[in-house]
Amino acid sequence: MNSFGELGSASAEIAAVVRTRKDALKRYLADFLREAGLPNVESLAEQLFLVVEEVVTAAVVSGPDAARHARRAAATLLASVRECA
Repeated sequence: MNSFGELGSASAEIAAVVRTRKDALKRYLADFLREAGLPNVESLAEQLFLVVEEVVTAAVVSGPDAARHARRAAATLLASVRECA
């Protein structure tokens, strides 16, 4: 991500690598959610992806508590999906 921030707009190759990595993570999350039998896996995967992506930045700025907060956010999101299913 740092490479994209510094060079992504000037380098199509770096932008492509970053997009590939992000797409792979979204697919992994969607597959995991699908195997868990949850509905709306694509939308849910996008939401969890945002939690995962942001926790990396937050941990650098705020420290390890960010991971605990992200875990609770993800658990809350998954619980709400299960309640609605």
